[in-house]
Amino acid sequence: MKQLPWIVVLILSLGSVVYAQEASLAHPLYLGLGAGLDLPGSNWDPNYLVGGGVEAFAGYSLDRNWAAQLGLEEWIFTGAGKSLFNFRLMAEAKYTFDGQGWQPYLLAGPGLVFQALSPSGD
Repeated sequence: MKQLPWIVVLILSLGSVVYAQEASLAHPLYLGLGAGLDLPGSNWDPNYLVGGGVEAFAGYSLDRNWAAQLGLEEWIFTGAGKSLFNFRLMAEAKYTFDGQGWQPYLLAGPGLVFQALSPSGD
């Protein structure tokens, strides 16, 4: 039963991209939007019940496998009368494995996180 939250997180992360324009060499620019849900797991702060977030990203395909990508994310965690806001800015190199249909990829790069804590409702 302890693995159920991780299975839900995996399913949500696989289905989190709402829209992504397929990149090809004829149109190397791509845009995307995503949303996610963060459920309690091990080492979770018990003050926070659940978290949610949204993402917007843009990228430029250099070839079939390599791309440069910029991403913005906003995550909010609420519980125990307070809210934690995480704003993330990322610059990433993206490597997409060859294949048909679902194509796994790796992202690597630097990022910044800005956090703010406030009473809930503020």
